[in-house]
Amino acid sequence: MSSPRMIVINGVEWIFDSNGRFLYPPDPEPSDPCWCESEKKFESCHLNRHLAEPLSDTERAGKWSEPDLRICLHPAAPSGCSKKIARAHSVQRRGTGLASIARDGKIYGFKSHPMFFLKRDRRVVPELVGVVDSSVFAGFCATHDDSLFKPLDTAVVFEPQQLFLSNFRIIAKRYHRNAAHLRAGRRWADMDRGASKDQQRMIFVAGYIERRRAEEARTNLERLKSMYDEYVLQKSSAPMNYLIVQFEGPAEFVASDLLTPEFDLLERPLPPVFVPEHLCLHSIATSDGQQVVFSWIGENRAATQLCQSITAVPEPMLPQLIFRFVLDYVDNIFFAPEWWEALPEEARRSVADQMTARMQVPYRRGPNLIEGRPTLSSMRIRAIESSQES
Repeated sequence: MSSPRMIVINGVEWIFDSNGRFLYPPDPEPSDPCWCESEKKFESCHLNRHLAEPLSDTERAGKWSEPDLRICLHPAAPSGCSKKIARAHSVQRRGTGLASIARDGKIYGFKSHPMFFLKRDRRVVPELVGVVDSSVFAGFCATHDDSLFKPLDTAVVFEPQQLFLSNFRIIAKRYHRNAAHLRAGRRWADMDRGASKDQQRMIFVAGYIERRRAEEARTNLERLKSMYDEYVLQKSSAPMNYLIVQFEGPAEFVASDLLTPEFDLLERPLPPVFVPEHLCLHSIATSDGQQVVFSWIGENRAATQLCQSITAVPEPMLPQLIFRFVLDYVDNIFFAPEWWEALPEEARRSVADQMTARMQVPYRRGPNLIEGRPTLSSMRIRAIESSQES
């Protein structure tokens, strides 16, 4: 039998049994402040919340939507900014990016609006989406977006400059998303209407953890972005470290994300990462295949161990394990229509199952491999090419 689960909420130990039943602390008295931090009395807040009408899917989506935050995150801003905020693509649109795997201007991916998931029974199931609207965020003015990221439009393969810009842009997207998320405030409020009293506490815990993580992420992202800002302002070359895995055959996906991996490809736990340590993953289509790139600036024991595990895995196993790793840790991913539609239904369901599992609270990543996972093409590997670490 599983042990009870304990979590500290504002200095108080909350305890659930192995079946999710809330054990401690007891409910407050009706006239005392509610346990949910609303500053209302318990009798006017959660005492009878389980009897309330549950939120509709439309109401849930409205609460989950984040505010439209339009800012320029270029380190020189607002100097030199244009009035128009661009629809920046965090995965490159032109060149070797989204357009390279599109069919009639569409790819398989996900829409950011919550109704996309609610209409699919809360499952992460890719569907055809337009390249123009994929992976966009309002994080740079048109002038700075064009001048800073133009080298990515003509990139054939990743070089240190392109890797730096790709890292900077995905960090900026995470910073932008975090800022919008924090502005959304208590978006978990009322999500527990009509839920049992045990479920109400679980929902509150999920929201509490999310808020604390967002606040911690804000501090970390500010420090990380500040490091990249300095290189942009000084127009100096950053000491990029990277490992490139080259796959032969038609590209199957493109992706870009800032990662916090917990296991390497040999199923060994990775050491913790402390900012400014970081790791980014990017994938592009090339003229003869696909590149998956792990990159970072400076010293990072976790990134080094991960890359060493990649070079140590037997080559026949590597495509499957790399793809599994991507599904485990990358949110910002889009699939080629020809590849996705050619997969057996069981394989498509396996991908959706894995990406849906990551939305569960809590989700514990582990080394277990889902059977039936589709693999990438045959591939060749370039060794880690590290510049001097700083």
